[in-house]
Amino acid sequence: MRYKYLSDSEILRWNKRLDSSGYSVHPMPNNKSAEPYICFRQKVGYQNNPMGEQFVVTTDPFIRYDFTFSIASNKTNTFFEIFNKLSKIPFGSKSIYVDLNNEKITDIKFTDDVIESKEEINHKVSDKEYIRYTYHFAGKLSNIMAYVMYLEDAINFLSEIFGYNEDGSEVCLLKFPIGTQVSTLKDKSTDYLVLDYVYRKMDGKYFISYVASEMIKSNGNSITYGEVLNFNEKDLCYSRNSRIDDILN
Repeated sequence: MRYKYLSDSEILRWNKRLDSSGYSVHPMPNNKSAEPYICFRQKVGYQNNPMGEQFVVTTDPFIRYDFTFSIASNKTNTFFEIFNKLSKIPFGSKSIYVDLNNEKITDIKFTDDVIESKEEINHKVSDKEYIRYTYHFAGKLSNIMAYVMYLEDAINFLSEIFGYNEDGSEVCLLKFPIGTQVSTLKDKSTDYLVLDYVYRKMDGKYFISYVASEMIKSNGNSITYGEVLNFNEKDLCYSRNSRIDDILN
């Protein structure tokens, strides 16, 4: 089963967001896995203290945190489709608390319970309509981190699919949008129809592959489908039969 984990760098980047909260987060090596634990620390001491500001290890704290982003108004449905698909991947990162007497490892949950309230505001940027979303979170810091990371991944994947020309017109950045007829480079005699995308994030980079179904028979009014398979873009080409049909039509 696939799981979503936060890397060392993704964990550490949260410290800029938490600068005014009095807390910090740090990756801790996991002897049972290559994926790090998340350790929480709380700020103690004051600026006039000779020791300066210090951090001590603490349990997963309760905090409030706001996250704001905008999505083009004609792409909000696509955005939330991506988000819902990504958030079905279980969150695998765990938090850890270690003191002199014990070590406590805790699962991190993705849950709507951390959303205290949410706002939506319509606005324009360069005559393009957007919806600005503000999520007001309140709950365990680890659970908020999980929710925000799914949102950020959905934002980044959406940017991998759609872009805009200088005149503001929209363009699909993927070679084979949903609904495209394709063939494999190894077998150009078999046609497939692109049905969906598969989203994967590896080493901080975003990758999109294709879900396509074999088109067994098409008579103009109906299409019979066969096996559904996943393909990487480098393994596909445009359907030769589809191109011929386009020329004839």
